[in-house]
Amino acid sequence: MVVQNSADRNALSCSGEPLIGLGIPEVSISTIHLMHVQLSLFPEFEQPSPNPRHRQPAPTRRHPTPTPINLAQLRKEIQAIATPMIETAVRDSYAQINRLLHSIHPYEYELIYDRTGSRSVLTEALKTAQQQLILVCPWPTTAGMTNSVFSQLEYLLEKGVCVKIGWGRLDDLPQGKTDRNFWYGALPQLRQLQRNYPENFQLKALGTHEKYLVCDRKFAMLISHNFLTSGVRSAEREIGLRTTDPRLIQDLINRFDSAENLEADSTCRGRIGWQFSSF
Repeated sequence: MVVQNSADRNALSCSGEPLIGLGIPEVSISTIHLMHVQLSLFPEFEQPSPNPRHRQPAPTRRHPTPTPINLAQLRKEIQAIATPMIETAVRDSYAQINRLLHSIHPYEYELIYDRTGSRSVLTEALKTAQQQLILVCPWPTTAGMTNSVFSQLEYLLEKGVCVKIGWGRLDDLPQGKTDRNFWYGALPQLRQLQRNYPENFQLKALGTHEKYLVCDRKFAMLISHNFLTSGVRSAEREIGLRTTDPRLIQDLINRFDSAENLEADSTCRGRIGWQFSSF
């Protein structure tokens, strides 16, 4: 059958007759219906939503080509900025260190050799003491405490300098050994100074074998030599230390001041007093 016009085509499309004429292949109604069913199974295509979440990504921007870096010039610029800052920091550090060094007093530590050395320090202390002089030695003899030494001690006492002398070996104090009179030969003169200058002269029996002196807070000496016992005639080797360290000076002052005066014990006083009454 040949279709003449659109009205005939519409009429025949409902009758089930094949459509021939407009170059359309011969297809039955049932076939078209089946195709329609099959197409309905596919989801409908939707236009893109105006929602921003569904927008197409913006095209990638193309960055300009970087300019090559001149490392030499960059180094010069950094140095020009950093050098003044570093120099300022160094100057500040030097100033701080100098202030710290000026606040720290240099302390002296000097080895003293032999008897000539210790007697030299003793002479220095006798001549320069202004406030206090501490002398500690177990055996004060006339060989060590010469007339010159006593004259200098009396001169200090007259000026108001406080003089403190520690003496007495521990084994000698309670036993009253008469064969040691030589070793305490200067004790009567020391006791006389104590009577003459009770306000600023202190004589203390320590029970000691220590040998040291402290001159004000200026310097101290610790020595192996019994510097109040003998002079410089012997060549026997001795060793000691002279220091201006205030910590050591204070420790020695505290040691003397805190020590008990063993002569204050009645037993020791009776025996020692009897021993030295014959001098």
